[in-house]
Amino acid sequence: MKTPKNRGIPKNMLKNLVQDVKKLMITNEGKLFFLEIFEEIPPETRGLVIESLVVFHDPEILDFFYLIKQEYGKEYEEACNYGIKKITFAGAQSGAVAPAEKYFYKAYATCSRHTGKITIDVAWHTAKDVLQVDGFYLTCNSEGIHSFFLAERMSIRDYEKDRKQLPDMMEISYEETCFLIQESFRFNTLHMTRPALGRFIYQDYLTVKHGLKKQEIKKLLLNITPRQSPRQLINSFFYAMKNQDLHFVLSILEPDFWKMRDRKTCPLKDFLQPGTFTLEAQVNEMEIRNDRADVNAYIIRIRDREVYYCDYGFVLQKNKLTWSIKSIVRKKNEKITPEFNPFTQEVSCRAYNILDLDELLSLLEQEDNIRGMEELPYGIHMRYSLFEDTWGRNLASLSGLVVDLVINGNEFVIIAEDPKHFCYFENLLKNEMRPLVAFQGAYKLSLFSIYNYLGGHYLSLEDLLHEDHNNPGFEEYMRFLTVHYLVKDHDAVKAKLEDMNHIRFSLSATTKLYYQKESQQHPGFMAEFIIGDGWLTLSAFGEKDLVIARKSFEKGMHEYLEFEGLEIKNNGIFEILTPDLKKRNPELEPVLKEMYLNKWIHSRMAFLEGMTPSEASESEAGSRLLWTMLKKIRDQEDKKRKRSGKHKIYINEYLGKLEQKKQGKC
Repeated sequence: MKTPKNRGIPKNMLKNLVQDVKKLMITNEGKLFFLEIFEEIPPETRGLVIESLVVFHDPEILDFFYLIKQEYGKEYEEACNYGIKKITFAGAQSGAVAPAEKYFYKAYATCSRHTGKITIDVAWHTAKDVLQVDGFYLTCNSEGIHSFFLAERMSIRDYEKDRKQLPDMMEISYEETCFLIQESFRFNTLHMTRPALGRFIYQDYLTVKHGLKKQEIKKLLLNITPRQSPRQLINSFFYAMKNQDLHFVLSILEPDFWKMRDRKTCPLKDFLQPGTFTLEAQVNEMEIRNDRADVNAYIIRIRDREVYYCDYGFVLQKNKLTWSIKSIVRKKNEKITPEFNPFTQEVSCRAYNILDLDELLSLLEQEDNIRGMEELPYGIHMRYSLFEDTWGRNLASLSGLVVDLVINGNEFVIIAEDPKHFCYFENLLKNEMRPLVAFQGAYKLSLFSIYNYLGGHYLSLEDLLHEDHNNPGFEEYMRFLTVHYLVKDHDAVKAKLEDMNHIRFSLSATTKLYYQKESQQHPGFMAEFIIGDGWLTLSAFGEKDLVIARKSFEKGMHEYLEFEGLEIKNNGIFEILTPDLKKRNPELEPVLKEMYLNKWIHSRMAFLEGMTPSEASESEAGSRLLWTMLKKIRDQEDKKRKRSGKHKIYINEYLGKLEQKKQGKC
């Protein structure tokens, strides 16, 4: 992060923050609390705050720079190094006291590993009869290390008393503790999400080599998983595969599972295909005979924007009262046509702009039947349900569901199948002394779209609405999907972009534009990258290309980026073309058109019955479909041009590309 001159926050505006620093830099508990205060500062302002604090030469400010550097790493490293250098040069010395020696005492984990969520308490002996207790709430999904708490002084007597009151916790070793924390952190890395605050304390757990072997890991996971019935075991399997929690999946497979099949044809691969998302999974039939159980189950999943119904047969084996999976066979895999697709059913939703987030959360927490379901990148998904969640229920079941509530950034969305359920929540919100939300609009959306929104990948409901009203069979190749990242190490990310095969343009002194091409055989568009000061966007046409582009780009980049969300650009690849940019880079528009048309002519489309425009032009039946498509493109472009004055590509340019293809020029 550069440290520009002549820029900063006035000194008098920072006095309250400096007072907090002086009070809280004394203990680790205080530092944790201060980090929560720091997180309240908007991300785009934090760097400026760090730079501005160099005018204060107090020892605690020096400790502040070291704390931020430890907690956030390269994200603010350059600014912190600059502050440390300036304050040290002015004569300030750190006021931090060297940490006291500590020795591992005990660690416990809850017996809830089958849910993909566990709590761990780690106690350290720091003085006579005194313990420091590190607490973790770990998940095996995109949340990773969800939360961390610290008790710096707890008596051994109180600690042991608390453990006796929690009989469902299992004692684990230090090596096992490190493995579980590292396993959870791996999900933060995989999904590019930020782990819980407190990394300056728990970093050591992430770097220790635990040394556990495969059989020791399996034994650990089974020890912190309660005995499950065959139905519960299959549900655990579905949840684990949905989250790609592979360590748990391996722990519930029989040792001879792999001996009975070719790894390349194993049905487990069905769950791991890129771009595959499980909508629903449920046990259909079950027959138990002594130590064997035969289970039939179905799964409804999305792949490449198509919905598939799959039947699987499971054989379970019971050893010493514990069930495990002996074999899995796929019996059916059928694409569901739109007329029989249950997820085309429409539900109602209402969107609001949040005026007071803290009060809204406080209000919702008072409702007995509201349960937190899953955290989103910038919010939370809650469900108002008639039933308590139990592990005997199927994955993604709608049974007992009344209302889904979503807080996504500044947006509050209520989703209900029956519109009458809106009245309860609207009356609840109206009873407040001052308004907590402002109504934006009421909409009807398909269940398919709702599942996509609840996945937490959209920055706003508006992006989803734009997608929902598109014809996916016709416009899939035109849907320009954009992923947003926060950049933690600008130099490392820019170096990766420079090493890739890109066309480059400079948008400003701090913003660069890159276009990645496909193979030389069909040199069409693959992905667009725009990098600015602390942010990056990656864009591609359709979900398949986006998955491929992300997988290629994110390899080795997980520690330098943080995933923020996904949106759909209404004007696609041409949205970047402002009048000023076209004037400064007159060669950009022809380059974009050429890449776009090369991409178009070689893309397989459902509207063309799986053919590319190039292939469709070679037959009479295909040409009729192609001409119908071109007329639709022309009509849509005319509407957009009348509405916004913008256009993408004229119809004659599509025809020109087809003619080039016939002549063998592309």
